[in-house]
Amino acid sequence: ELLLQSFDSGTYVLNPIRYVQGNETVASNRLVLKVMPVPIDTLTTIHDYADVENVDRKFIDYLPDFLVDYGLWILALIIILGAGYYLFRRMSRNKGETKEKAIVIPPYELALQELDSLRSDKLCEQGREREFYTRLTDILRQYLQGRFGINAMEITSTQIRHMLQANDETRLSKRNMEQVLETADFVKFAKVRPLPEDNTRSFNSAMQFVEDTKPLPPVNQDKSDSPAAPAEKTSTSETEK
Repeated sequence: ELLLQSFDSGTYVLNPIRYVQGNETVASNRLVLKVMPVPIDTLTTIHDYADVENVDRKFIDYLPDFLVDYGLWILALIIILGAGYYLFRRMSRNKGETKEKAIVIPPYELALQELDSLRSDKLCEQGREREFYTRLTDILRQYLQGRFGINAMEITSTQIRHMLQANDETRLSKRNMEQVLETADFVKFAKVRPLPEDNTRSFNSAMQFVEDTKPLPPVNQDKSDSPAAPAEKTSTSETEK
């Protein structure tokens, strides 16, 4: 703490304070003080020194000098950077959503693509039957989840059979799925090595199940109704004859 006393009003520039540490000397900034005149009693000829008083301080007095001098510029820069970052994140999110929407593949087409990829890998010819049946059943389980909403990845083969039996669209073709699941369970859990004919039959059964349960194309209502009317009249006329 430095105690300063001034006998006249005005502006005073103090010399910098030097900090010495080892061979290095660092000088502080020059401190500028403005001394304001104080009211005095002119009727009294002798005046004692005034006591030291605590000056009222504001929040800005505790801030570093660079914040006081460039605070508005720094605040403006922070706002601009924040707005730019927000816009960048929003644009990135929109691009990501657009990209995700663009690459959505229907479950039926995705299953066919993955089955073709599995067939081209020729895992059974390399003696990797366990990997072949793991990928084959995963393709079918994902297809059931995407096509019918059956959470097949989290349930057992027996539970899948029950759900296929309860679904009208899969009931007729469930025997193909059952053949694949049964053979896959023997290979994965009983460590049975299937014959080449079994591998071919399992793959064909999986492909047949996907084909049998693929979604039907949308029917044009106008075209389907127009030929029905004359056919009805023809049958009626033939009956009358």
